[in-house]
Amino acid sequence: MANERMYLVKTTEGEEMGPADQETLVKWAENGKIHPDDKIRTMDLVVQESMQEVWDGTVGADYTLQVGVMTGDLYPNSGRVLTHRCVYWTRGADVTLMAMTARQDMPAAISAIRVYKVTDGRLPPLVVRSPRPVDGWRRQVAFYFEDPALGYDLAVPGDGYSPGSLSEEIDRCAALMKYTGETLLIYPGAWYDGFMDDDYNPRRHAPAYRRAWYEKFDREG
Repeated sequence: MANERMYLVKTTEGEEMGPADQETLVKWAENGKIHPDDKIRTMDLVVQESMQEVWDGTVGADYTLQVGVMTGDLYPNSGRVLTHRCVYWTRGADVTLMAMTARQDMPAAISAIRVYKVTDGRLPPLVVRSPRPVDGWRRQVAFYFEDPALGYDLAVPGDGYSPGSLSEEIDRCAALMKYTGETLLIYPGAWYDGFMDDDYNPRRHAPAYRRAWYEKFDREG
């Protein structure tokens, strides 16, 4: 076909082949003439306040936004530049973005970094088409926490410890989950030394924080 996309292939030895259409590429792969890119690649992004002092006195290490991706090997590379979207609430204007590979000899590349501001203060909810249940179960997409550290991620004053900031923290979490299509919050109620309550309160949680989360999430649906 006249408008069919054609490709040039360059091997690791520097040999160039083509132009070839997709059908030819498939045949080359089937007979071992070319191989897919299965090299393991990693990406790690950290966005945080440059000089923010967190509650334990550490400066410049709040990890408000940290995300990583690994591909290759069992997870084939697409060979395309993909968009990775993140939502970041900032406490101020002095912000640092760090981009790196997570491990040595597992390269990645950045094409562009684009920053958008939500001008009306509201994240648009994602329209989700729920799949049909299987054996009575529907798939859940969860906002999952291994450690009780949600207060670090939504940039509210006091990290959600005070009653006023806890309310804003829950509102932001609910808006984020609706924006990403997440339907389940998984958060630890116990940690290394047992059930978290007023006597054992790691990572600073407001009094009766569970009740506040239950009530607000019930209202949010």
